[in-house]
Amino acid sequence: MEKKIRNLSASRVKNIEGCSWRYYCDYELRVPSGTNSGALRGTTCHAVLECLINKRHSSTLNLLKKAKTITASPSIERMVKTYLRKFELLDSDNPMAQEEDHFILCDQMIIVGLTNKFLGDKGSSHPVSELKFKIDNADPRYTMLGFIDKTTFTGKKNIKITDYKTSKRRFEGKELSYNPQAMSYILAAHKEWPNLKNVSIDFMFLRFPDNPIQEFSYTKAELEGFEHYLATLWEKINNFTEQDGLADLAAYQDWPKKDEGFTGKLMCGRAEYPGQLKKDGSVMWHCSAKFAFDYYQGIDEEGGIVSTGKTRKELRKNPKVKTTKKVHYGGCPAFSRGSSCSGDKKKKKSDDFGF
Repeated sequence: MEKKIRNLSASRVKNIEGCSWRYYCDYELRVPSGTNSGALRGTTCHAVLECLINKRHSSTLNLLKKAKTITASPSIERMVKTYLRKFELLDSDNPMAQEEDHFILCDQMIIVGLTNKFLGDKGSSHPVSELKFKIDNADPRYTMLGFIDKTTFTGKKNIKITDYKTSKRRFEGKELSYNPQAMSYILAAHKEWPNLKNVSIDFMFLRFPDNPIQEFSYTKAELEGFEHYLATLWEKINNFTEQDGLADLAAYQDWPKKDEGFTGKLMCGRAEYPGQLKKDGSVMWHCSAKFAFDYYQGIDEEGGIVSTGKTRKELRKNPKVKTTKKVHYGGCPAFSRGSSCSGDKKKKKSDDFGF
């Protein structure tokens, strides 16, 4: 049977750079990582912004920009509430629904997106939303897939990419000089339109209404160097082993300095056990691969794993799933069997993982 080629993506690059074990869990073991309210709000906001790019919704767009609230449009308000109810963030007993007023947050973030160059700079083309790309590069060899939130042209040789972010923090420190997502998207634009002269990307941080945009651009030499790096990563992910997963755990890295962002031990979270509470009563965040738990695999007719989830119910929504199997994940090797994220670089053997 021919080995399936694995494609890079901006998220894969970020994942493997951050923690080799998290990458192994996400992409090799396919251990379900769950989700959080921030990611679900992000999905909601992206859906609305994508919808409103359509020219036939121009009157609604103008109405919302003028009113500065999505409640001015019953259909958009209903759309947001439908998403939030689906995700159990509204009118739900789900603990995530009690964290914040998710509707108000979505309202505020969507308006930030609509009132900041939503249709591009003056003289630019009408934006194209959710542009899918695939790079299949021969020399150096690598493949990469991705989706770009929004693309606008100014003339035939200038392009502006926009990517929406709903996170609580903007890029800082090293992320400002080296940003693999920005480089990947700019590289993809040059591959898709080889005659482009200028390509830049605006990251639109929707939780920062006073200063939401961070702009990035890169030289031809920088992109060529990045391609060689991508080729190295592509070779690695297509031959990834458990030992590779043990090679560079975030738990064995240093705590990040003030301007280094979300890296190193911080990626593990400070919780010492699942469900540990902060002083204010809220649950402490931790990496989804930190502690042991049971999950389920969805098996197809040929015995292959087609999906995984924390409940059987969610797997049965996939028509390819014919049966389910309960599996135990033994936790991150840096924390299993009483180990702690104290900087102890003693590596665990693979039989400690509980598979």
